[in-house]
Amino acid sequence: MDVPEPVVFPADQPSPPPQEEVTPSPQTGEIDWVDQYLNQADLKRTSIRAYQTALRQFQAFMDKPLSEISVNDVDRYAAHLRKKGLAARTILVHNAAITKLFEYLDRRGLVSQNPARFLKSPRIPDPQHLDIKPEAADRLRETAATAPRYRLRAQALLEVLMHGLRAGEVVTLNVGDYYPSDDLYEFGRLEIREAKWGSNGSVPLLSAKSQQIVEAYLGWLQEWGQPKTPRDPLFCSMHANHKGNRITYDGVYDIFRRLARQSDVFQGHSDQPINPHVARHAFALQLIRMGMDPDNARRLTRHTNLRSFSIYADQAQQEAAVRQAITLSKEYYRQT
Repeated sequence: MDVPEPVVFPADQPSPPPQEEVTPSPQTGEIDWVDQYLNQADLKRTSIRAYQTALRQFQAFMDKPLSEISVNDVDRYAAHLRKKGLAARTILVHNAAITKLFEYLDRRGLVSQNPARFLKSPRIPDPQHLDIKPEAADRLRETAATAPRYRLRAQALLEVLMHGLRAGEVVTLNVGDYYPSDDLYEFGRLEIREAKWGSNGSVPLLSAKSQQIVEAYLGWLQEWGQPKTPRDPLFCSMHANHKGNRITYDGVYDIFRRLARQSDVFQGHSDQPINPHVARHAFALQLIRMGMDPDNARRLTRHTNLRSFSIYADQAQQEAAVRQAITLSKEYYRQT
């Protein structure tokens, strides 16, 4: 057997760093650089899952090898994310994942230039802009109630989102995931079986009106002949080419943003209508403003991260502090 000559480095030169073990995919025989990057990344387990989801979506959109992706391609994907109306924090995760991946590939010499080097992340909106005031919520409901087409679907979709569900969770809801009233859930409940970070759970409907809307929509579905089994989708596409198919994530966003635009409910001082995730923020704030213990409110919104939920409690406490200061100030100056 031939024995290879040992490689000797001069004493005045440092030895090269040890090379990472690169394993080709057993399915394709090709190296999956996303997996290679995530395997060596110093990230929390939840961050790794978030980065993996973001990078797989990026790869699917690009449909080309990572080494061939250009600055223009990255800009095009960033515009795609903005057009979808994703929350600023979600876009931040996507941008961070893409940037870190290409920094890793650049260090390994696998890209000639880092195509994500000019990627700019959105500004995180003021927490006060992640809210729906009661009068704005009323306008949204009035708009849904007078929708020219598929009124009951628009109303039911709005009610579900206003109870704090993520758009992706609405997509996966089945007809059998709605349960009528019982001793605990006075107005019925929705069972979330496929949720982000495994945050499955039960979401109670909080009013008789919400229950009435959801059940009226279910009755309309039965008249339409759509739900054949409890596993059929709760929300369906009504598009001619996809009628009866499960509604898509983009479909949920389009319906909600159209209602918001028609209701003049915009994000902050911009001309952009609010997106469904703002309804989730508003639901969390509503629970705390009603006086609910923050930990109980977090259970209903199914936030697994205590730190991320704390922004709602902090905002509600800030509002309460301001109101108390104004009330006490009025009383003080009346007495002096």
